[in-house]
Amino acid sequence: MLKKIIKVVVTLCAVALAGILAWAYWHQYLLNPWTRDGQVQAYVVGVAARVSGPMIDVPVQDNQFVKRGDLLFVIDPTDYQQDVDGARAALNKAETSAELLKLEIERRTPLLAQQLISVEDYQILQAKYAEALADIEVAVASLQLSELNLSYTRVYAPVDGYVTNLVVTTGTYVTKGQPLMALVDANDFWVTGYFRETDLKGVRPGKRAEVRFMGHYDEPLDGVVQSVGWGIFRADGAEGQNLLPVVAPTVDWVRLAQRFPVRVHLLNPPADLPLRVGTTASVLILPDAVEYAQIPDNTPTLTDGRGDPVAVPEYARRIVSLAPSTTELVYALGAGDRLIADTEFCRYPVQALALPKVQGFDSPNAEALLELNPDLVLVSDITRPDTVKRLRDLGLCVFVLPSKGLDGLVRDIELLGNVLDRDEQAADLLASFELLRASLAMRFAGLPEEERPRVFLSYGALETYTAGPGTFPDQLIREAGGRNIAAGVKGEWVELSQETLVESDPQVILLPGDISQPVEQAGELLLARYRADPVWSKLDAVRTGRIFIIDNTLFNIPGPRLTVALEALADTFHPASPEAEEESGSPSPASAEPAEAPTAAEGISPEVFAQPGDPDQDPSGIFTAPASEADLLTPAPAGVDKAP
Repeated sequence: MLKKIIKVVVTLCAVALAGILAWAYWHQYLLNPWTRDGQVQAYVVGVAARVSGPMIDVPVQDNQFVKRGDLLFVIDPTDYQQDVDGARAALNKAETSAELLKLEIERRTPLLAQQLISVEDYQILQAKYAEALADIEVAVASLQLSELNLSYTRVYAPVDGYVTNLVVTTGTYVTKGQPLMALVDANDFWVTGYFRETDLKGVRPGKRAEVRFMGHYDEPLDGVVQSVGWGIFRADGAEGQNLLPVVAPTVDWVRLAQRFPVRVHLLNPPADLPLRVGTTASVLILPDAVEYAQIPDNTPTLTDGRGDPVAVPEYARRIVSLAPSTTELVYALGAGDRLIADTEFCRYPVQALALPKVQGFDSPNAEALLELNPDLVLVSDITRPDTVKRLRDLGLCVFVLPSKGLDGLVRDIELLGNVLDRDEQAADLLASFELLRASLAMRFAGLPEEERPRVFLSYGALETYTAGPGTFPDQLIREAGGRNIAAGVKGEWVELSQETLVESDPQVILLPGDISQPVEQAGELLLARYRADPVWSKLDAVRTGRIFIIDNTLFNIPGPRLTVALEALADTFHPASPEAEEESGSPSPASAEPAEAPTAAEGISPEVFAQPGDPDQDPSGIFTAPASEADLLTPAPAGVDKAP
């Protein structure tokens, strides 16, 4: 009897334990959704012919890795080269005909004045000349089209990736628009997990996920949810004949939950792990309490410009720069080959123009950044703290370089040299910068205050909006040997009254603009506009013609060109005498020829004029296009805010 009771108790305990385990497993599944229905995906770029012809060279093989810009195939260019030659000959013919008609008009013009030819004949000749000019435009367009078609005979890889499904070889005749191969983008792999609609309650962008591949199940990978799909296709309700919906006449007793795609970005996948489109994967959504990213113990932690500790990679190979200043500094430190993307405002050096662009340095597209898979993101103080936090919450390594003032810029160069393992290059850059500052300090050390020219930095022609005390322009003007007339007012960015402007009587006026050299003398038209104004004409700078346009891109970006900017300002404020110019052979900025673009090793450039982070108070040209002298000559329309 006792044995029977023991058996019953053991059985009941086993059943209870099984029930508890089943309940715990089910509860855990509800808290942490999981699916085995996942797969690796990537952007697939279809490569097709844009012109027809036989293949004469296919230097790639199926499944080969190619880099962006590598040659994929060549179509016989013979016919297209003949088209270019014919179009060029037609253009020469049209230009010759137009020149003859122009000469004929010039010969007949005095005859018309003497009434030796009829007005009708002269007008017919003019019409023929206008028609000849139109023929030139047609010939130019034809030549450009022929040259474009010729360029299409050589096709290059648009992205880094793997050649897939190559179906042509040398000798194959291809037609325009025919798909020839596909490129799997090597920089944009992600995992899509298909979760049941009943499991989506706790799935949201930013949640950490664990991904396992079927062929590498013992190697879990960290991931982060990028997005959740907003729609799938269903047969019921689909469009049928006569635009009427298709509805099945029967309904199954068992209704299965629909599955929606959840896109998961992989965080630092191993370099030796093969990622292939279509690979089966399982995805587990982890609870919020789990640390977001697993940081290796040997990862160094540095303090960025805002005082935040950042675990930076030992050697960052994939860097994204979200500010022109950080882009220029990376190139100056010799690490430009590690940049994989920057912003549309990054235009110097010229190599930066070829990089992919990330839209919005203040609030960048997080999904686009995750797709680039960077191991380091560099931002300036323009990027708000909440934006930096959001990017870090997505697992991105974000390092802030505020560059506040000249001394802050020195600290940022040291920091970036440490982050990029370019300490020696940073030391060389700082040495040139400090040497210039020291030489300028010695140059103006004994200069009486009254001999420093009174300077007014105006953000727009005939505008009184300027930079006040404590701002970067104020410091820049001071170190270049000038006196900012707004140094004694209250506020960093202020609009002076005309009475204050006349009382201060500036001796030099600076206008930011888009020019070819650091500083240029204002043109006669701009000077005439100032001299015609009853208030501005009273100023010393206007009477003496000391109005200068300064290069926006040089003075408004804390890149590696500060030496050029400071020297140009110093020479503008204190031009050498004609005798000194003859002895040194160096003309003053007003008469100097445009200088070549400085190299990265020549120094450091200043910070943006406005304090970054506030577009409404940024007159620096970062948020608005720089003005040319023609723009400065155009009066602002009524009702427009005076701040640029």
